[in-house]
Amino acid sequence: MSDYFAVAAVTAVMRTILQDALAQSALPGQLANATITALPPDRILIGNEEKAQLNLFLYRLSSNTGWCNEGLPSRDASGQRIANPPLALNLHYMMSVYGPNPFDGELLLAWAMQIWHETPVLTRDILQTALTEMAKPIAQPAPEEQALATTTLPDQVELIKLVQEPLGIEELSKMWTAFQVSYRPTVAYQASVVLIQRRDAARLGPPVQKRHIKAVPWQQPVIEDVSPAIARTGDILTLRGRNFIGDTPASTGVSFDGGVPVAPAQVQGNALRVQVPASLPAGIATVAVRQSIALGDPPTPHVGSTSNLASFTLAPTVLSPLAGSFKAGTTLTVQTDVQIGRMQSVSLVIGTSELPIDIRPASGPPSSSSVDIPIPADFPFVQPEASVPLYLRVDGAQSKLYIDQDTTHPTHGQLVPQITVTAP
Repeated sequence: MSDYFAVAAVTAVMRTILQDALAQSALPGQLANATITALPPDRILIGNEEKAQLNLFLYRLSSNTGWCNEGLPSRDASGQRIANPPLALNLHYMMSVYGPNPFDGELLLAWAMQIWHETPVLTRDILQTALTEMAKPIAQPAPEEQALATTTLPDQVELIKLVQEPLGIEELSKMWTAFQVSYRPTVAYQASVVLIQRRDAARLGPPVQKRHIKAVPWQQPVIEDVSPAIARTGDILTLRGRNFIGDTPASTGVSFDGGVPVAPAQVQGNALRVQVPASLPAGIATVAVRQSIALGDPPTPHVGSTSNLASFTLAPTVLSPLAGSFKAGTTLTVQTDVQIGRMQSVSLVIGTSELPIDIRPASGPPSSSSVDIPIPADFPFVQPEASVPLYLRVDGAQSKLYIDQDTTHPTHGQLVPQITVTAP
């Protein structure tokens, strides 16, 4: 691979090739003594001081798409360098010509294009010869040119290839406007590819002492149906689909809302049953089947295949109040069997009236199993007093009326919750 001298070395070699070709050319008049330079266009003398000159200018560098992903990843989780991938660059040149006489520019430009047409590849011999010649004392090289002669560019894996790049009127206009100089005939070339790579040794990990290979069939679990569609905490969900068993039935788990997988109560190839955990918040919940693979010695579980996501509704259950009389203008505390997040949308339905609850303050707990709902003083209570159903809605999941099975409750055997709202 090359060092960082390679970019400037390519420019210097291209200039040297043109200078050597000019010395053997049959260009007429003063064109045979034209100057070959590698300068920014704004440093070229024009006007009355203009002379026959051909200029190479490196106006852009771009990443080479063929090499840009070579050697990745190059760093470990701690940011330490573990590989030494090359910096792959394409060099974009503009070649412009100058001259005081008519046709000077056309002659020089056509001659130079013919040289590059006949030299489409900068071989290792061409590179080494040009760099050696440039560093000879007779050439009176500058310190920078002497440094370029030490580059490892001739030893890189890829050869430097020259390709003419089409530039339209718009691109040329933008470039010459940026240079803030008068336009001259211009041709663009791309030199590809320069591979810059450090010689520092990368930090390598310890050698592998034991190798464990395990082949498993690619059978991703697929969930096709979840029942019941509306469940409560502690209910048994039945998932139906295919490929639910991995290495063993014990390697299959069920993840709720992306959490840690829990062990199902029963696993078959096309069905499994799992209990809804108490930690799951009310609302729309997701479920996925995750399989682990035992690898290593001793065998250790590793992450395996994961199914598609399926959804169901986790409805809250009102635990209290189950019955009673409450005055309008007071606050009603509702206790549920699920956790309700601070940012979840919550409302209470008393009879046919819905009371939305504002977002809980940030100073409160992130979740709670109870909510406080103010009953407005103008609540439309009924006359004569009568019990009406009470429902709790959390993110669209609504609680249901149920028969109280607790023999210690005064509402045992009754349909609850039902409350009475009285006048303030």
